[in-house]
Amino acid sequence: MLILWLLIIFQFSNENGTVSSSKSDTVTIKIIGDKSYFKSATKVIRKFAHLSEYAILTVLMYITVCDYTINKKYIFTLLLTYLCSVLDEIHQLFILYRSGSFVDVTIDSLAILITLSIIILRKKEVRD
Repeated sequence: MLILWLLIIFQFSNENGTVSSSKSDTVTIKIIGDKSYFKSATKVIRKFAHLSEYAILTVLMYITVCDYTINKKYIFTLLLTYLCSVLDEIHQLFILYRSGSFVDVTIDSLAILITLSIIILRKKEVRD
């Protein structure tokens, strides 16, 4: 599942800016319908997509790391998922009408930290 999700992220990042924007616009229209908030809503929806895809990636990375019984599984999950985010943004530098974004890496990192925090809290609840 981890490899499949990474391929999905790669595919989204591999779309040129025009295709990517068109997809975002379609989603925005379906969600808000009202074009007066369109530009702001599109930006929020795109950032929420980053949060979602990296939350899912964090869970899948954690499961994979746990399958290999690696010590310090939370740190490995954090570092590997963060590395995927950075590499994804570097990859976008080479795609027509796309750019790498420090803001997106920051949003991805937030998703990683929130998701890992939830995993840690849930594990603690189960133990207690």
